[in-house]
Amino acid sequence: IIDRAQDMIRRGGQLMALTVTFDAKNFTESRVKAWKGYGKALSRLMKELRRKYKCEYISVLESTNKGYPHAHIVLAFEKGTIPYYDKLKNKTKIKYGELFNVVKKFAPARKFHLEVIKGNATAFYLVKYIAKGEKKDIFELLKKDDHLTKDERKLLQCLLYCTACETRQIRMSEKIYFDDSVKSDTKEKI
Repeated sequence: IIDRAQDMIRRGGQLMALTVTFDAKNFTESRVKAWKGYGKALSRLMKELRRKYKCEYISVLESTNKGYPHAHIVLAFEKGTIPYYDKLKNKTKIKYGELFNVVKKFAPARKFHLEVIKGNATAFYLVKYIAKGEKKDIFELLKKDDHLTKDERKLLQCLLYCTACETRQIRMSEKIYFDDSVKSDTKEKI
């Protein structure tokens, strides 16, 4: 994943970070239905972004404190796709434009953040979410006598819900080289 993020940077595309916070009001029946519905809705969003912009993505799911899904996504677009991109600074929040409207229409939540990421911030953005549970042994957590920390609970919730809903915590599109030889119907790699 780090290699893929660095490849995105090397190719000089336009990079955006998209964080989609799940709206629990949409799925009040159960968290399992929320995770299943969220996964499907997130796939629709990615499919639409890829269809419209031929973008590449890497996404990481995690659990909120209440056990609902939350996604961190890096989107890579061919240089020139987002006309105002070069005028924006790193971490500038996007609150207008065609891309914003597409995300707003297809995002599985009303609350989301779309922001510019430039340079090495891309790799850091992804790695901090992927590495959160890297050093934790989940089987040791289950044997723990005292209370779990907030991060430990979130880690276990994410693992359990991803397993129960047969969804992946990390997803990425197949590589797109932003040239005429690449077909726009590249399938999702899971």
